[in-house]
Amino acid sequence: MPLGSFLKILLSGMFTLAVLFVIAVEFSIVQTTDNIGNYESYEYPAKEHFESFQTFVVGVIEWFGHLNAEELIALFTGILAVSTIGLWVATQSIFRHGRRTTERQLRAYIAVEPRGVLKVAKPANRAIASIGIRNAGHLPAIKVGWKIDVKFSTEVKLNDFLPVTVIDERENVVSPNVFVERGSDMFEADQLRNKRDFYLYVWGAVFYEDGFGEERFTNFCHRYNCVNFKNRRISAQFGRYHRHGNQAD
Repeated sequence: MPLGSFLKILLSGMFTLAVLFVIAVEFSIVQTTDNIGNYESYEYPAKEHFESFQTFVVGVIEWFGHLNAEELIALFTGILAVSTIGLWVATQSIFRHGRRTTERQLRAYIAVEPRGVLKVAKPANRAIASIGIRNAGHLPAIKVGWKIDVKFSTEVKLNDFLPVTVIDERENVVSPNVFVERGSDMFEADQLRNKRDFYLYVWGAVFYEDGFGEERFTNFCHRYNCVNFKNRRISAQFGRYHRHGNQAD
């Protein structure tokens, strides 16, 4: 069938549907006015509404009727192009959302746990605070580096921790579901003794890449009550996640 004939048949069908719609509208108006006692209140607003719509439909049909085959092809080609672009944009948005969701589910996630404090025998009067680095994600954390600091205080709500921004050595890898224990540099242990309402804060940060090339960090701050210092140590079970200083990306 030639394209011109097909388009004429299509327009004829659209025109027939429009005529049937107008007839149905007019019929519904008549039925409505027959069932309503107050004819003056309902006839004219409804009729004006449907007449304006009828005029619009007839105008659209007449405009289509004046287009030749080439113009109709150009019109529908334009509509197809706009629809294709819209579909491409929607597909890209779905793809980006799916990629972000996949990365969130698979990336490496580093958690830092308290592992206790130990007063070493030699050299004298020195101690080490330990942390546990755990990868709770599904991909290896690469370029892992950490910094651990300690501070004594009588304040149980201490919030005076300088942020860690740079770590020089980042050559470690922590595989998924792997736990790595690391210790701080030795620090002066004169104040590390059994004493009530005296606290040791172990704080710092771990920097790493999450498996998708994104830089991530985990800031940590653990609080130990020195009243639990016994046998040259404070056990990990007495470590508390402090209310300040714990954030993760």
